[in-house]
Amino acid sequence: MTESSTSVEIRMLGRFELRVEGREIAFEDWRSKKALTLLMFLAAQAGGKVASDVLVDTLWPERDLESASSSLYTTVYNVRRMLEGKRSRGDTSRIRSSNGFYWLELEDQDFLDVHEFLSHSGESRRLGWEHPQEALDHGLAAIDVYRGDFLKEFGLEDWAVSLRETYREVYLETVLRTAELLADTRRDYGRSVRLLREAIALEPLREELYRQAIQYLTAAGCGGEAAQLYEQLSELLAKEFGIGPSRETQRLLHESRQETGTGRSPGRRDRGEKDNAGAYVCSGQVFEAMVRVETRRLNREKRPFALLSFWLADAEDTAPILEALRYVLREGDLLCTWQEGRIMGMLPAMNEAGMGSLIPRIRHSLDGSANGQVSISYQVVEPELWQAGMDPLQMFMR
Repeated sequence: MTESSTSVEIRMLGRFELRVEGREIAFEDWRSKKALTLLMFLAAQAGGKVASDVLVDTLWPERDLESASSSLYTTVYNVRRMLEGKRSRGDTSRIRSSNGFYWLELEDQDFLDVHEFLSHSGESRRLGWEHPQEALDHGLAAIDVYRGDFLKEFGLEDWAVSLRETYREVYLETVLRTAELLADTRRDYGRSVRLLREAIALEPLREELYRQAIQYLTAAGCGGEAAQLYEQLSELLAKEFGIGPSRETQRLLHESRQETGTGRSPGRRDRGEKDNAGAYVCSGQVFEAMVRVETRRLNREKRPFALLSFWLADAEDTAPILEALRYVLREGDLLCTWQEGRIMGMLPAMNEAGMGSLIPRIRHSLDGSANGQVSISYQVVEPELWQAGMDPLQMFMR
């Protein structure tokens, strides 16, 4: 959408930008930084309504309710003035309120990058392989909108950090799907690899990005580049976690040395049939963020998840235990070294019945992997047992 046709343009993926009738509103133009934060918070909800109590707690957590509520009215007024442009004050404001709720209501000519990104990525996921060309077009459009992490220059606030991780996960999922569509429908291995390399620069420890890029480099006859990418991954995993690439990635590298130049992706199988690539090993910060994401999904979709804790009698067992756990858990599960001698895990879409069958497999997989004893505990976070607003990770750690 061009500037001339956009009355209000808000970009929050990457550097924050606000334009009203084509004129950029600089950070310095905001008399009240709380007003800017309020606009960001409402825009991040992409049209969703937010209770005034939530806004008060977010913007003025240290203030009493009466004082903060008064400040909220003034702050909303300041945001409305910033978004007016040349429209008369009798026009309907884009910051709407009713029955104690506030929301941002954009018009047809307005642009909000978060809304566009989620819309295109959602359509790409929905269309999938039944309509691959349309899914590809939406995937590429979503990636084009994603200029970088959500409000990357603002934000250690909890709400911003949480959304940043959520949007990044959507972006990475979209890149993986779009790269596969490019390779399968157009044989455009070069563009697929470029998309994956851009995602690797943002998330350098996400192994599945490397694995897919190695496939397409091999299909394009670039076995040397595939080997270099594998070495890059190996060095990072060894430095951060003291482990090597998964067996699936090792297998792909072996096949790439045999199949370079054959014009097909190594290791390709029928769709839906794939080896278990194992759980994703992440940092403690990413682990906490993803638990928050899964908690929101629990509240929204009523889908349970499980938290796991492994106490190691010998901290030197951490690397071999991590390696063993990766392959007994599913792709999509998370592991992290929480502290010396302790490993944490998070398993989406897992209930008590599933844990009942999984725990014996975990114990069996750890036989011979540790010099000392490993104590295992877990908690299934069920929707009917959970109270909104509670932190499942903190409760589990007590």
